[in-house]
Amino acid sequence: MKKPRTRAAFFRLSFGVLRSSQAQRSEDYRKVCRLFPKLCFHSVFGLAGLFSERVISGRRCPPRITFMLVNAAPLIKESSGQQTWIDLALPDLRTLARELRSAAIDEVKRADDAQGALRILLAHFGFIDEALLAVTFLTPIGNVAVMRDKLAHIVEKRADSRERYVRHAIDTLTGPFEIWRVLYDNGGYRMAFINAYEAKNDMLVVVDVRHGHVLWNFMHAPARAMNKHRQGEPLYKRYVLQDKQKGEPVGSPRIFES
Repeated sequence: MKKPRTRAAFFRLSFGVLRSSQAQRSEDYRKVCRLFPKLCFHSVFGLAGLFSERVISGRRCPPRITFMLVNAAPLIKESSGQQTWIDLALPDLRTLARELRSAAIDEVKRADDAQGALRILLAHFGFIDEALLAVTFLTPIGNVAVMRDKLAHIVEKRADSRERYVRHAIDTLTGPFEIWRVLYDNGGYRMAFINAYEAKNDMLVVVDVRHGHVLWNFMHAPARAMNKHRQGEPLYKRYVLQDKQKGEPVGSPRIFES
């Protein structure tokens, strides 16, 4: 069944349930239940209503139902099959030497809510005036803009409290361990700025490249999880790999800070 026809039938049957006889209501109810899975393939279904004491075929039926159909934004993920740090024989973040790591940075105190978290980001990124719409940071591969209107979504998941790592994000932008150009499953690219710290968590900063270089997101993760983001095309390394000397063990590249 095509989407418009499915949606029209679903609404017609749903609202017709209340105006028909009890026998017809029962039949319409069963049709609604059959149409609902098909509709879910195309939309996110939101249901809110006031439920009454009416019973249809032994089930309580809402006398008034409000339906809201919202087009779901596709979840964009890093594309699989790209070359990784393993393919390029790059160092493992889990066993990275201390001298190649950035010094630990104190976390910012967690905000009480999303608005407070946004204020923390604005203050640390340098939005000193409400009229200021963007702040630019110089990175090893050029300027990256931090846009005022692109910050709120970073801290909306309060369980993560990402505002705590805003200092790490700035440090990773300006002095990353590596930068990768990563292909996503929508065919587009983003840049992954990665930094390793003398701490439990490392740092990932994602930069969108569709309209210039714009900060999109940042997050913290242990070295094992951060290794998974080291894929695509390497654009920058803070270190230099040199050929091993005779007698050195295999699998331990000689690394020097550049």
